[in-house]
Amino acid sequence: MPTAAEVTGAAGRWLRGAEAGAARDGGGAAVRDPVLLRHLIWTGVDTGLPLQFHTGFGDPDQRLHRSDPSLLHDFLLATEGSGTAVMLLHCYPYHRRAGYLANVFPHVYMDVGEALNHVGARSAAVLAEAMELTPFHKTLYSSDAFGLPELHYLGAAGFRRRGKNSCAVVSIWRVPARRRGDRPAAGAVTFPLRGGLPERDHTDEGDAR
Repeated sequence: MPTAAEVTGAAGRWLRGAEAGAARDGGGAAVRDPVLLRHLIWTGVDTGLPLQFHTGFGDPDQRLHRSDPSLLHDFLLATEGSGTAVMLLHCYPYHRRAGYLANVFPHVYMDVGEALNHVGARSAAVLAEAMELTPFHKTLYSSDAFGLPELHYLGAAGFRRRGKNSCAVVSIWRVPARRRGDRPAAGAVTFPLRGGLPERDHTDEGDAR
């Protein structure tokens, strides 16, 4: 974590750059300084709220090889005991690596929703690959929809259909609630995470297995 002096110096440089950019073309300035990025990330960890990282497939100004979620391994080791959930979003084409991280770290969750809108007929296979190692209760749902409300509906319907066809997860949904233990349906995990990691209920853990 950077020192206060390092953060102050980096913030000053960023503000001067932002002011120059605004004066030149009216635009803002993205935060790319590694000192400021580390400061913002660790400040987010300290809040105890879920911390989201957009990884893999995304905007054209990113470098794909630098958005591999496995590059976060040391950070995830350092934050394992923090009580802050880390959400790996998008992830494609590194969704299997993200699934591995969600498997070995108790505070890591992953989502592959954005890619499903772009890979066409391969969408069910991509979701199946993402769920090979990802614990069911750590697979997050997203439609990546915007604008028309119908896109949100189609995203939800498509996710359910792909999940049933590729992973037979419907069999888990049919397990009575008292036997599901700590494994809620995909997407439901987003609610308890708003205030940090969900509490694990061990009452019926033997049955859940």
